[in-house]
Amino acid sequence: MKKDQVKFQVFLRGPQYPVIVIFNNDIYPAFNIKELGTACYSLAPPESLNKISVVDCTGEEFLYLSDQITLAPGIGSKKWTKKKFIDLFNQCVTAQKEGMQYPSKSLSNKRLPNIVHEMCTMFATTRRST
Repeated sequence: MKKDQVKFQVFLRGPQYPVIVIFNNDIYPAFNIKELGTACYSLAPPESLNKISVVDCTGEEFLYLSDQITLAPGIGSKKWTKKKFIDLFNQCVTAQKEGMQYPSKSLSNKRLPNIVHEMCTMFATTRRST
């Protein structure tokens, strides 16, 4: 490993991908560990005290500990619901700026991993084009 590279660590167990990184009323998609590590580290370097949450496609929440550059499962946090994901998406800064809305109709027909994947794909496409 090069001197300027940082080792991103996962404590106990890792998330199932894709994941949504939540920071400052905005969300960032990550489809693998490399993208997740890059997003977490760039949003909150080790000297930062900012809180970053990561929610995987099963609805499990993780916390990024910036001082240790480690992702850990959220202890005692409830699983996220489809509605909570959709509310987060529709109220985040990027979605409002880009005029994106995730429809809240027919949720019973969609599985949570599919909803999260669609949201991540929409954000990844938007971020590449800007």
